[in-house]
Amino acid sequence: NIQADVINISLGGWVEKDGYCDDDGVCVDKKGVKELIKLLDRATRYAHKKGAVVIAAAGNDGIDADHNGKKYFLPAQSDKVIAVSATGPSDGWILNPATDLDVLAPYSNYGKKLVDFAAPGGSTTFLFQNPTCTVPFSGYPIPCGFFDMVIGPTAESFLWNWAAGTSAAAPHVSGVAALVIGQNGGQMDPEKVEKALRKGADDLGPKGKDPFYGRGRINALGAVNALHKQGDDDEEMEASQSAAAVCVSASDGCLPTQANRVFLALVNSR
Repeated sequence: NIQADVINISLGGWVEKDGYCDDDGVCVDKKGVKELIKLLDRATRYAHKKGAVVIAAAGNDGIDADHNGKKYFLPAQSDKVIAVSATGPSDGWILNPATDLDVLAPYSNYGKKLVDFAAPGGSTTFLFQNPTCTVPFSGYPIPCGFFDMVIGPTAESFLWNWAAGTSAAAPHVSGVAALVIGQNGGQMDPEKVEKALRKGADDLGPKGKDPFYGRGRINALGAVNALHKQGDDDEEMEASQSAAAVCVSASDGCLPTQANRVFLALVNSR
């Protein structure tokens, strides 16, 4: 109802379909779980109907959703939600610049029936090993695994922390979705946004949809190019074919007009 174009949900969890009890001893039976799933489905369908692209983290439990049929992941598996797994380096890229950056992160949930896209979320494998690396310029030694993770500010204390998670991966997809919508003039059918994301993604792993990467690792330039191609094929999409580069900030020499501003709603665990 607030006219969000993109809703990022960097939180979630899973429930047992046959029922569960939480940490406080509150138990929910099978019928209650079904009602919870239906409730979230109604909410996400409503947001989709209102024109919002809903994107959620796949979760950080390292669970194979294809072989854990009793578990249901919320809101990642809710109706009309795009679920995102996390990728990251696996052997300390600071020591090896040729490191593959698109390895499924060890904590990321995965599965064909769960994951729609993959995006960078940082990794943790190297964090638990002994080697340390020297920070350039400062000479300060830290565990090499920190370089595989994601660095971000902590608002409460104005510090910088290292972290990793599908909660960091989902916003990559949300940002690209917002970019696509902005390139289309500021409004766009969520189904067509997902189509551009899918057509532009890098198909890693087995060809087609796979358990780790879904339809592929998100690619911002690929998604915008896919939008332009759709514009050639679909008169409803009036993407400019003259743009030689994607304008993303005032520092690039461009200022957003009201027509191409995109409203991005962010949801996290705080």
